[in-house]
This record gives sequence, structure tokens and C-alpha cells, in this order.
Amino acid sequence: AEKSWKDKGNEAFAAKKWAVAIQMYTKGIAEDGKNHILYSNRSAAWLKMNKPIKALEDAEQCVQLQKDWAKGYYRKGCALFELTRYSEAVDELKKAVSYAPNDKEIRSKLTEARENCKPLSILNHQPFFIRQKTNILNPNFLLLTR
Repeated sequence: AEKSWKDKGNEAFAAKKWAVAIQMYTKGIAEDGKNHILYSNRSAAWLKMNKPIKALEDAEQCVQLQKDWAKGYYRKGCALFELTRYSEAVDELKKAVSYAPNDKEIRSKLTEARENCKPLSILNHQPFFIRQKTNILNPNFLLLTR
């Protein structure tokens, strides 16, 4: 039997040929625009090429097509993470965990996203001039306040 575009894309992905993988998944999508897995896989390939906006677009399409699939929310969370939209990433990764509670990869990404939320929440809700004086994360803090 002839290999599907998805299989060809997965082979290219495994060989780290991201651009080829994207071409294969795109051809698959052209034939079957309702295949959520093709969007998920292409999202992963876009991320490998440092194209997080395109990765997010494909992840959103994936979630639209398949609302109860953990991996779609995981892809969306990973794309948001790369865009430094950490709190949004946490929300999507929580959804992913709800559909796949035992998935270690998803759980570790959620932990990582939560860690990245923390320093901002401590300091960024204060006006800039106060933040300058009270930035406890600044090694010069003690020098500045004497």
C-alpha cells in the first residue's frame, strides 16, 4: 500500500527534516482538511523551525476539529510557551492534563510554564519606579537601598 502524507511527514519529522515534514502534512491537509492529527503534527514541525505563531495557528485548528484530545491542547500550550505567553500556556496545558492525566511530558511542560509565571507575578504588578527600588531579584538591591 502507498504511504499516506501523514506517514511521509512522520518519516521526515523523525529524520529532523522539518521543512519536508511540513510539506507532507500540508499536502495531507489539502486532501483532508478535517484531519486533526495532521494539524497537530504540522504544529510540532513549525515549532521545531522556530515558527511559534504558525505552530499556534495549527494547534488552534487542531483543537477546533478535535475538542477532547489532549495533544491538541499540548501543542497549543507549547506554542504559547514559545511566544512567552506563559499564563495562557498554563491554561491550555491544564486542559491537556485533564484529558491525559498520566502523560508525563504534558505534566512537565505544565510545571515549566507555571515556573515561568512566578517572577512576573511578584514584581510586574507594581509601577515601574517602585519596582526599581523593591526589586529583590536584583543583586544590586542592597546597594541601591543604603
